[in-house]
Amino acid sequence: MIRKLISVVVVVVFGWVVYGLVEDYKEDALSLYELATEEASDDTEPMLNGKPIEVTPKEQVDAVKGAATNVEELAYAFYSHMRNWETKFTIEFVGDTTNLGDMLDEAYALAKARDGYVLGHLDRMNLTYEYTTKKATITVLQKYLTDTHQEAFVDQQVSRILPTIVTDAMSDEEKVLAVNDYIVRNTIYGTATEASPHSAFAVLMEGQAVCQGYALVAYKMIDLLGIDVKYVTGEADGIGHAWNLVQLNGVWKHLDTTWNDPVPDRGDKVSRDYALLSDEQMMETHTWLRADYPKAN
Repeated sequence: MIRKLISVVVVVVFGWVVYGLVEDYKEDALSLYELATEEASDDTEPMLNGKPIEVTPKEQVDAVKGAATNVEELAYAFYSHMRNWETKFTIEFVGDTTNLGDMLDEAYALAKARDGYVLGHLDRMNLTYEYTTKKATITVLQKYLTDTHQEAFVDQQVSRILPTIVTDAMSDEEKVLAVNDYIVRNTIYGTATEASPHSAFAVLMEGQAVCQGYALVAYKMIDLLGIDVKYVTGEADGIGHAWNLVQLNGVWKHLDTTWNDPVPDRGDKVSRDYALLSDEQMMETHTWLRADYPKAN
């Protein structure tokens, strides 16, 4: 039996998510903040400011049954655990392990691409595996910018908020703009939070976050409305940034809730200057790897 260690780092910097295989983790020189490294505990009562947070159970993603036999099954196995915010899990693989390292790299990338909300909350992953020529046991330690308790609260709050800001009579465009307006009115741009200011939880629990939190709450709400949405990372005025793409009537449009929120905060003042823009309009102030995302015409 051969045992191999791979350290995998997911570094979130200003909304950028970078993945790679490395021997030792080194802090990215561009990072202006330190992410928590303590592993989330599922049996710890959620607390903020010394008070318990009331939460409701969230829907779980079906766990993989049996061993994975190819890259696609490995990807779903990764996703099924990450979507449930598991901090430690094991995946069994049966098949040719000659290129197992490359297969795991590809599978993890596929798992991340499957869900922008999970992708935006990933922190770091450490992976080890024991293998023979025909099977392997993969053990993963995954860290997030959130945990199961915080996500239960997010689910609860989003389910409560959406019926108060949208109706069935609204068009999809009106619904997206209602989400933009709610986030802008109820969020202050900043980092003075107990939770990670890069998380959706910080927006809904503390009313304050940075662009990543804004974009992730928008993603969660728009996705639950049945509208196709993506989480985008790039730069705005040369600074790392995160926002969304939404699909309306078959056409993709950019939505930047952060840039629609005046700084300093002006209460109910809401801008829509960066709502439903084309690539050409967005490129005046934003840059991103256009090949990684659908075109907004």
